[in-house]
Amino acid sequence: MCVSDIDSNDAPYFYFYGNSKRGVNNGYSEMNPDKLQCMVQLIVSKEKNGVPKTKLNKEMYYADFYSYKKYGRSISGLAYRAIQYGPVPEHYETVYDHVQGLTKKSIEASADFEYDLLFCDSPDTSALSKEDIHVINQVMSVLVDMKRADVVDLSHKENGWINNKDHHNIIPYDEAYSLKAF
Repeated sequence: MCVSDIDSNDAPYFYFYGNSKRGVNNGYSEMNPDKLQCMVQLIVSKEKNGVPKTKLNKEMYYADFYSYKKYGRSISGLAYRAIQYGPVPEHYETVYDHVQGLTKKSIEASADFEYDLLFCDSPDTSALSKEDIHVINQVMSVLVDMKRADVVDLSHKENGWINNKDHHNIIPYDEAYSLKAF
């Protein structure tokens, strides 16, 4: 699908989430905004002190790729790209913008660096299957107590990131079978 093929009503969907055709780049799951919202809310709710987007990106990656490894499909249907700080959802700059139920708290780390922590007190899990929730809980049981930098370092040991980082390529979901953390 290219931009000229998109109905004007679908354009925001494409720009926020990317191509939704099922395949190895999205874990053979169509992107479902309701499911994505529930997934993000559940992951963020596990982080009682809030979560920076950098860490959330890795938690999403691990949940999706572990789900693919275990069940042959991702949860979110998002594609992930290997960038300098590890795997991130395609369109990571905007993918969380339409997730309702999140609150943000800005943290000033230094005079010239500020970031947001995301919080969610009441996650909606209605669009998630029991398997989805189980995978998210398993992933979060490992990652929730880790610092952002430690999760980034962990993701840098994954073949999916190592094999695709030099050109910032999309990480194919078949890399899930080589996950070291899960």
